[in-house]
Parts: sequence; structure tokens; C-alpha cells
Amino acid sequence: MPPAIYYADKKPVLIDKNASLLTATRYLLNNNRYHAVLVEDGNKLAGVLSIRDVAKALFIIGEEAVELIEAGYLAKTLENPAYFYATKDVVYITENENFESALEIMVKNNIGSLPIVDSERTVIGVLEEKQVIKAMPIYTKKPMCEYASWELILIEEEDEILEAIGLMVTNNVRRVVITNEDGEPIGMTTLNILIDYLTSPSSLDKLLEGDESPLSKPVKKVMLKPWVTDCSYSLREIASLLTFDPLGAVLVKDDDKYGIITERDLLRALRDSFSS
Repeated sequence: MPPAIYYADKKPVLIDKNASLLTATRYLLNNNRYHAVLVEDGNKLAGVLSIRDVAKALFIIGEEAVELIEAGYLAKTLENPAYFYATKDVVYITENENFESALEIMVKNNIGSLPIVDSERTVIGVLEEKQVIKAMPIYTKKPMCEYASWELILIEEEDEILEAIGLMVTNNVRRVVITNEDGEPIGMTTLNILIDYLTSPSSLDKLLEGDESPLSKPVKKVMLKPWVTDCSYSLREIASLLTFDPLGAVLVKDDDKYGIITERDLLRALRDSFSS
């Protein structure tokens, strides 16, 4: 069994914990990452900032709706250190941890990013879902549809972007499936894609001025078409599709119903292949 560091990103881009939230967010988006590792004092682990942390910093979660924070607070929030909004009690492993143990830790804690540190707590690598699923062709022979989720988080193509963000934040997911007026899945979008759209110069300038029109645009404006598979596909084939896919998920069609399989599902499948 190889050590976990074998499958990790051994030259991760680390962010100083005092970098602004906007700087850290743009790092996430430019690199199509869900997590940024924050460091201090010579790359020592300080925290982890997720794209969901960013969304929770920018939006107020109410009982009935999700709203953007007021324009006056938005600028200040984006200027604040990313560390303010990050997870400080970080789950991590040391450089000698084996791959199987690392998978168990990630699944048990429901995390998609696992920093690897040396004896001085200096970050020497990061194990992320996209790296982990590269091991899928080697280790797993599990049937794919056992790991698909069949209860989809749906939104219609004409619904507002703000509603899509609300669905993801309140349901603690990173993506939603977009349907046409007949309820047929036609696309997907992610929290990364939506935050990228809202922090683009044209949208952000409006939001900072109190103009929330970017949030009222239809979600189809930020929709991508996912791969559509069926239960005949293997987990190895799904892993291959997702390696460079910005959505991090594929749709699965089984007779008349649709499901979804994500990078996190592949993580569980890989863990199970070791324990069975």
C-alpha cells in the first residue's frame, strides 16, 4: 500500500492566512479547486477555506431565503483575511500515513481536501478528491450505480442565480441539476461557477454599488452540460470522465429516472474497495 503522499499534490499552491478573502477566492476559482490551504510562519498549516465558506461569508442564510450581505459590508468582507472565514480545526495527516487510512479519514469526516504535514506541521502536500480518484482504475471494481444519488437537487433553467445559491448553501451541496419546464435535466451548475460569475469585475462592480441584478439572472446563464451516463459504465470510466471535468459530477440515467455521481461518491467507492 503506497503512502498517501504518493497520490497527493506535492507542490500545492498555499495561501497566506492573511490574504484577503477575494484573493483566496480567486485562487480557488482560477485553479478549479474547492479548497484552499491557508498557511503561516513558513508554510505551517493554519486553516482550510472551502468554496462553501466563501458562500457563507457573502450570503445571509435565513429561514425562508438566502440573501447577499449589504453592499457596504460586501467590500469589507472581501477585504478581510481569508482566515476569518476558514476552518481552523483542520483534519490533517502526517507524511507517513498510508493511502487506505487517508481515504478512511476523508470519508469519515466527509471532507474533500486533506493536508499532509511533516513533523513541524509544515504542509508538504494536499490530498484532494481529484487526485484520489486517479487511483480508481487500480483499486476498485465496484458497480457504479451503487454509489449514485437518486434524489437530485433541482432548479428550473429560468429560476434566479440567487435561488441556486440558496439551494446549494442550505442543502450543503456544491452543485445543482438544472431542468427545463418539463422537468427534464438539461444541465448543471456549481458553487464555483456561480461565485466565479458573481466575483467577475462586471458583476462585482454592480454588487458593490448595491445593484443586485447579477443575482436575478436566470441560472441557465451559468449552466454547463454534464456527461450523461448509465449503469453500464464502470467507476473507472466515471473517474476518467471527472478527472478534468469542471462540474465534478456526471448524470446517471437508469430507465426513466436520473441520478448523479460525484467525486465524493467515488471517494466512498474507493474506500469501500479496501474494506471489502
